[in-house]
Amino acid sequence: MSVLGGPLRCRRCKAYINPNVKFVDGGRKFICNLCCVDTEVPPEYFCNLDHTGRRADTAERPELSRGSYEFLTTTDYCKGSTFPQSAAYIFVIDVSYASFQSGMVQTLTSNIAAVLNNLPKEEGQEKSPIRVGFVTYNTQLHFYNLKPSLAQPAMLVQPDMSEVFVPVVDGFLVTVEEAQTHLKTLMDLIPALHSQEKKAESVMLPAIQAGCAALKAANRPGKVIMFHSSLPVAAGPGQLKNREDKKLLNTDKEATLLVPADPIFEKVARECVDAGVGVDMFLFPHAYIDVASVGKIATVTGGVIQRYLPLYSHCLLRSPALMPSVEVSFDEKSNLLQRLAMMTVEETELFLYPRLYNLNTSTLGNEGMPPIIRSSYDRIRESGAHLLDNGLVLILWVGANTPSKWLQEVMGVTVLDQVDPTVGNLQPFDNPTSIRIRGIIDDIRAKRKQHLRLNVVRQKDKTEHIFMQFLVEDKTEQGMNYTDFLCSIHREIRNILS
Repeated sequence: MSVLGGPLRCRRCKAYINPNVKFVDGGRKFICNLCCVDTEVPPEYFCNLDHTGRRADTAERPELSRGSYEFLTTTDYCKGSTFPQSAAYIFVIDVSYASFQSGMVQTLTSNIAAVLNNLPKEEGQEKSPIRVGFVTYNTQLHFYNLKPSLAQPAMLVQPDMSEVFVPVVDGFLVTVEEAQTHLKTLMDLIPALHSQEKKAESVMLPAIQAGCAALKAANRPGKVIMFHSSLPVAAGPGQLKNREDKKLLNTDKEATLLVPADPIFEKVARECVDAGVGVDMFLFPHAYIDVASVGKIATVTGGVIQRYLPLYSHCLLRSPALMPSVEVSFDEKSNLLQRLAMMTVEETELFLYPRLYNLNTSTLGNEGMPPIIRSSYDRIRESGAHLLDNGLVLILWVGANTPSKWLQEVMGVTVLDQVDPTVGNLQPFDNPTSIRIRGIIDDIRAKRKQHLRLNVVRQKDKTEHIFMQFLVEDKTEQGMNYTDFLCSIHREIRNILS
């Protein structure tokens, strides 16, 4: 909807017009539901009140009858009183030694074409107007000129981290269509240029500053999408030290490790917000990375944090974000606290109580989702398989006595010992059971904001305790089982009443 001058607001607290304001004086004023101050209604917005004191046009105005609504903004709401240009995405990639060792750079450059070919676009548009740019970094920053008139992409190096600037503007941000050849070449060029450098250290904050500066120079809003692997210990703004100390767990000093180590992270985050820049972070650490510090930027700018580390770090979810555990690092706890704060009600419910599906052939059916069973080891059977989903991870648990026919149709093997727990995805086999189970996994993934890797756990393997961490109705070191918990609550109630 659109209104001349934008939505009506309270003259004192600037609250927007909403269904809870009260119109008085025959409709010529409204009383703010937040600060209780009255505001004049402009002539073009005036409407008579009915006998109950409600405006006659309440049902026709979404802002007076809906919990949320949208306005088409005018230039009054835009920086510089002009509509902004289309957004840009800047991919900022850590090319330190750790990033190549983990396979992050190789995986990213091999698969980023799928991302670039599916950038957001408005309904009815054939091509996305979003521009893209690339920065790589270790102890230096590398900018890439993708101007189509060049024979190939050109790299410009910035070694000084103390004063970050953008060495190239024309040709740095391009559309996928105009620079498709150069983008493909660049994805081959990045591993070739940096894989032999062997630089173990890297910066982080200067790379974000560079992305933000590039968007400001182009006068565009957008996103900085960062892929990072290790604690930023290299000299420069935002340099960090390893401050993880598990002796502080459950002490008064624990809270100091769950907030940024340096106020510069929030300062840079505020600068990004002022420039209309959000920061998404994809972290691939092999050790402590201080998520409490580096993650602050994503939190403040409205971005997301995706932290990828072994399955073990994702499975201590009962609930390491809320309960003390010496097995959970501060990075893991910080990451889960930040992700939990950004979850919807549905996501939080799934996070706290995972869904456990029965994948036995007799219960699969032909459509829809299979039966959900209670999250307890007593409910699963070793003569079948079960799929667990908590919104962050998928685990396929395969029982010790799973029929060889099921194993053959779904896993391509005849005995449990031959099942590969590192597969990540099920191979496609042309039989109803395989097609059905892969369809169930695809349906779950389609409902999630990020891709869920499939982790296979065989019963009685040493990794089975990882799967069991998700069975929240069972007793663990952190607490009693669900039945005992209910009994304890009942005892407390009886004691109070007596």
